[in-house]
Amino acid sequence: MNFEEIEIKAIVRMREMGLDAARWKFRWIRSCRRFGQCRFPWVDLTGTLRQLGHIELSRPLCEVNSWEETLDTINHEIAHALAGPEGRLHNDKWLAMCKVTGCRPQACGYDKVPVPARYQAKCECCGIVHQRYKKPDPKMQYNCKKCGPTFGKVKFLDMQLMPQFS
Repeated sequence: MNFEEIEIKAIVRMREMGLDAARWKFRWIRSCRRFGQCRFPWVDLTGTLRQLGHIELSRPLCEVNSWEETLDTINHEIAHALAGPEGRLHNDKWLAMCKVTGCRPQACGYDKVPVPARYQAKCECCGIVHQRYKKPDPKMQYNCKKCGPTFGKVKFLDMQLMPQFS
């Protein structure tokens, strides 16, 4: 399924669940760790709407996960929107909205497929592969958490420049 189809289905689902088009929009994010997010509308003290609410989905994670996982994330974020600001935390109000939207009442999607990191380093001592999504600082020394600074010095490589990592 392509991004355009996912976006259309997400918007249709938002409207089915009662999220008003005048207050709620859909948008894509580039996050590689957070599959989705609910940003609430901002209303000032006079009651004037200053910023729309957003249901956000990660493009990279939609690319590597199934439609079922993506739909569950859409429903998860809609449950947050329906629960209101009190439902930001995964509390009883949010759990009740999970039943309404049909999503799994899980706080985080640990079973989702992760996006491979662009920067990777392999510890020469224990062989653990360390990953970073943002470019590591070349002035910093990075160490394996398991092996420590004496034996576990690692150097991150850009996997787009070196696709074969051994």
